[in-house]
Amino acid sequence: MMFASIIILILCVILNIFISLFIIKNTKLINKLERGLKRVFAGKMFNMAFYAFCFKWFTVKEKVVLFESHLGKALSDNPYHLLITLLENDEFKNFKCVVVSDKNDFISNEALLPHLNKVKFVKYKSFVYCYYLACSKFLINDSTFSYQFIKRKEQVYLNTWHGTPLKTMGKYIGDNPLALNNTLRNFLHADYLLAPNEQVLSMYENDYMLDGIINKKIIKSGYPRNSVFSNPSNNKDMMEKLDILGKKIICYMPTWRPSSNKLEEQAYIDKVLKDISYISNNLNDDSLLYVNLHYYVSDALDYDKFENVFPFPEQYETYEFLSIADVLVTDYSSVLFDYAKTNKKIVLYCFDYEEYSSKRGFSINYSDIPFPKCASLTDLMEEINSNEVYNSTEEHQAFIKKYCPLEDENSALHLLDFLLLGKKPEFEIYTTRRNESLTLIYSGPFLKNGITTSLRNLLSNTIESETKFVCNFISKGVKKENYPTITELDNKDAYIPIIGRMTLTVLEKIVFFFIKDKANQRFDKFKSCIYKREVQRIYGECSFDNIIHFTGYDKKTAALYEYIKGNRTIFVHNDMRKELIVKNNFNSNFIFRAWERYDNIALVRDSLRSSVCELLPSVSDKLKVVHNTVNLSSPSELSEAPLNSLGLDIEISLALSNSATKKFITIGRFSPEKGHDRLITAFEKVAEVNHDVELFIIGGYGRFYKKTCEQVLNSPFQSKIHIISSLQNPYPVLKSCDAFVLSSFYEGLPMVFFEAIQMGLPVISTDIDGPSQFLKSGYGEVVDNSVTGLFYGMQKYLDGHIEPTELSLVDFNNKAKAEFISLIN
Repeated sequence: MMFASIIILILCVILNIFISLFIIKNTKLINKLERGLKRVFAGKMFNMAFYAFCFKWFTVKEKVVLFESHLGKALSDNPYHLLITLLENDEFKNFKCVVVSDKNDFISNEALLPHLNKVKFVKYKSFVYCYYLACSKFLINDSTFSYQFIKRKEQVYLNTWHGTPLKTMGKYIGDNPLALNNTLRNFLHADYLLAPNEQVLSMYENDYMLDGIINKKIIKSGYPRNSVFSNPSNNKDMMEKLDILGKKIICYMPTWRPSSNKLEEQAYIDKVLKDISYISNNLNDDSLLYVNLHYYVSDALDYDKFENVFPFPEQYETYEFLSIADVLVTDYSSVLFDYAKTNKKIVLYCFDYEEYSSKRGFSINYSDIPFPKCASLTDLMEEINSNEVYNSTEEHQAFIKKYCPLEDENSALHLLDFLLLGKKPEFEIYTTRRNESLTLIYSGPFLKNGITTSLRNLLSNTIESETKFVCNFISKGVKKENYPTITELDNKDAYIPIIGRMTLTVLEKIVFFFIKDKANQRFDKFKSCIYKREVQRIYGECSFDNIIHFTGYDKKTAALYEYIKGNRTIFVHNDMRKELIVKNNFNSNFIFRAWERYDNIALVRDSLRSSVCELLPSVSDKLKVVHNTVNLSSPSELSEAPLNSLGLDIEISLALSNSATKKFITIGRFSPEKGHDRLITAFEKVAEVNHDVELFIIGGYGRFYKKTCEQVLNSPFQSKIHIISSLQNPYPVLKSCDAFVLSSFYEGLPMVFFEAIQMGLPVISTDIDGPSQFLKSGYGEVVDNSVTGLFYGMQKYLDGHIEPTELSLVDFNNKAKAEFISLIN
C-alpha cells in the first residue's frame, strides 16, 4: 500500500508539471497523458480528480464560455440557440466558445457549420472538459453539471432549464422525492435561473424549495430555443433543401417512459413502433411524419420500411426543424407549451393517460390543456388528417397568454448582452426570498425509530416559529420504504440531500484516505480546506443561521457541520457511554470532536448530563437540556385507521380485536438494549398464571429481529406473543392494547411514552435514567430493572393497581418547545 502511494504521488507531481506547462497550448499532449493514466486509474473518477486540481490551482479565464446540454450527450435546446446567437454576432467575437459535445455531431449542422473553427469541442468528463469546467468564466447549462461540480465565486452560471413542467417536479415526484438531488444542487450553485412563465417560476420556488432558503435571481424571459418560432424566414429555405415543399409536416415527439422493468420498457417500444406503422398507413398522401424518439425506440425503428416516415434531420437542431411543422403530436412533453406560440395545430396522443398520471402525476390539470386529446389511433388519425385548427378559441389564446407571455425572437441576444457584456437587462429579474432565520438540521435517513419521530414532532411543533427548517440527509442512506416521511414534510420545511463524492485532487484523495478517521490536530488545516470545499459543493450559495446535528451519531455530517458558519448544535438522545459499550454504533473521534467544536450540546433529558461529562468533562459548559416535543394531534388522528387497513396478518388482527384478553405492547427496534428477550421471559411468567393475556412487539429495523422471532417460536406461549415489523402506522395497534411496557436497559426519553399516554394506556418501565425521572413525575409506573421487575409490573396492572395517568402533556410540551426556541434564538 505504501509503495503504491509513493508511485501515485510521483505521478501526481509529473502530472502537475505537465499540466502547468501545456494545458492551454498542447491539448493533444493532455489527451495522450489521459489515455495513459486511465490504465492505472478509473477513468472518469480520476478525471474529476483532475477537475479538483484545476479548481484549486488554476485561475478563471475571463472570455471563455462553456455550453453544456443534457449531460454532454449533444448540444441542443437553449444552450445551442445561445451559442448560435453568440457566433453570429460580432460584438461577442472576443469570446471563446467551448462546447461539451462530439464535433462529429455537428459536421452537417447548417447553422453551426460556418462557425466550426470558432468552437472548441470537448468530450464530457475528459481532462480538457474538466479544465474548462473549472476555469471558464461563463457556464451555460439546461440540465445539470456533475455531482463534483462547484461554482467558483469568479464564475457566472446560467441554468436555463429545459421546459415548462407539465409533470410533477422536484419534491412532488411522489414515488421518488430524491429525484431532485443534483438538480436542486445545481440550482443552489447557479447565479441565474431562466423562467419563461409563472409555471416555471413556481417550479423553482416551490417544487425545488428555493423560496425561503436562498436569495436566487431568476430571469423572467423567453426561452432562446423558441426564437425560431418568431422568425420563420428560414423555413422555406429549409424545406427546399429537404425537398418537402408543399408537404404537410407532422412532427411526433412522444415522452419516453423509463422503467426498471425491461419487459414494460420493451412493451412501450413495441407500442410506439406499431403506432408509427399505423400512422404511416393512414396518412394523407400530401403528409410526411417526422419522429423525434428516444434512442432506444429510434434504434428499433427501420425507417427504410416507410416512404413517409423520417427521423428529424440531423443537419438541424430539434427546434429549428420543429419550426416548419404544420402539426405537433405529443403526449406529456413540455414541447407543447413552446409550440403553442406558433398558433399551429397540437394533438395530444394520450393512450395511457390513467397509468402515466398515476405513476408520475401532473403539475397542472391535464384536462385544462385546450388541445384535442386522443386515446385511440382512430381518433388520432382523424385529427392529423383534418385541416381544422383551434388557435382562435378563447381557451387557446388564454393558454398562450399564460405560458408564452415572454417569448421573443431576441431572447437569446438579450440574455447574452446581459450575461457576457454586462448590459442593462431587457427583462425583469426576480429574486427568491431567504427566510430571516434559516436552520439546517441533519435528520438522518428517516429510519422508523424514536429519533425520527422526535424530529417529526419538533417540526410539527415549530410550524408557527420564525425559523425555516432545511432537513439534511445523505441521499444514498435513505431507503425507499422511508420516502413517505420525506413527502409528508410540511410545505414550510425544505430539504437538501447530500449526494456524490467529495471533490478532491488525487493527492488529497490519498491523504484523506489515511487520515479521515483521525482526530489529530496536525491535520486540521488540511481537513479545513477540503471540508470547506465540500460545504460549498453541497450547499452552493446557501447560508444558515443554525446548524443542528439532530441524530447525534453520523460522523460524516458531524465533521462537515464543523465548517459551516452559524450557531452549531449537536443533540444527545441516549447514554452515549452505554451506546459505545453495548453497540459501538458511533465513531467517538468524530462525535467527541463535534462536542468540543460546536456551540451547544442539546440533551433530551437532564440525566444524560453525567454520562456526557464522564466521557468529555471539558464540554460541561455547553450542555443544554432540550426535551423532545410531543405531537398532540397526529397520533390520535392516525389511530382512527381501521386495523384491516394496516396489512396485518389475520391472526394478529383477530388477537387485537379480542376484547376478552388483556394486551401488553412494546414498540422499539430489534436491538439488544431494548430488552425484548427479557420482556418475553417476563411475559411467559405472567401467562403461566393469567390465561387471557397477549403480548405485541412492534419493531423497525434491528439485528436482533431474527433472534427475537426464534425466541418466540420456542416459547410455550408462542400463540400469545405477536411480532410486528415495519409498520408504517402503529397507532391503531397501540390504541387496541391495554398497557405499554418498556423493557430497555437504557434509553433517552422514548417518544412512544407520549404516544401511549395519548392513547390512554398506562405506562410501565424499567427503572433506568430518563424514563424513570419522567414517569415518577406522575406519568407512569417504574419497576425494577430486571425480568422480575417486569413480571411484577405487568401483574400489578392485571391486579388493577396501575391506571392511566390523568396528567396532561400540554405543559410538558410547551416547556420543550420553549427550550428549543431558546436554543436557536
